[in-house]
Amino acid sequence: LYTERDPEKPTFSFNVTYQGHGPYPSTELEGDGNYFDQGPYSDTTYFILNNYLKSVYGTTQNLVWLTDQLREDEAPCVLVFFGDHNPWLGVGGWVYQQLGISFDGDEGFYNYYETPWVIWLNDAARAIAGDSYTPGYRGNFSPCFLTAELFDQLGWEGPQTVNAIRELRAYTDIVHITGTVRENGVLTAEPSAETASAVTTYKKLLYYLREDAKY
Repeated sequence: LYTERDPEKPTFSFNVTYQGHGPYPSTELEGDGNYFDQGPYSDTTYFILNNYLKSVYGTTQNLVWLTDQLREDEAPCVLVFFGDHNPWLGVGGWVYQQLGISFDGDEGFYNYYETPWVIWLNDAARAIAGDSYTPGYRGNFSPCFLTAELFDQLGWEGPQTVNAIRELRAYTDIVHITGTVRENGVLTAEPSAETASAVTTYKKLLYYLREDAKY
């Protein structure tokens, strides 16, 4: 799509790749390369992790290629890249257990649900964004806030839906299907009345947006 687009017109492209998706082979290595030192781990763990990291390497190489193309583009280009969940590492996550990665408590919540994200601008886009754009990782938050983060970094006000996300973020920056939220930097399943009300209001907005889209 990048090479075929019309450079005279704005282009929006949302792409999903399953390139690095599991399950990963557990009885043999795929292709060449060693990306994980087996050490004390079992052969099965070694195969799964090595094959997973091989897919990460391939995805990274493709991302590097795309970024290099955008870097040289004279038109302003913005790249947003994020993962949707942590990798499959054995049935029941037993490879995580071998690695000593816990899914218990607050640390476990982040280990299980945290996903990386990147907002990157080429030089032409940075010139437009000016001081609004600050390179570098700025912490974790729920994916529903990523659009607002992007608009803030570009210095855009955005539509009412983005403003609604900003209003919710004033109360919490993590909202999870389990009922867990992060309030004042602390994970809790029992938020304050104000935060709970803000979450409910946002959920109602999403409901009516979905219903309106049907007609």
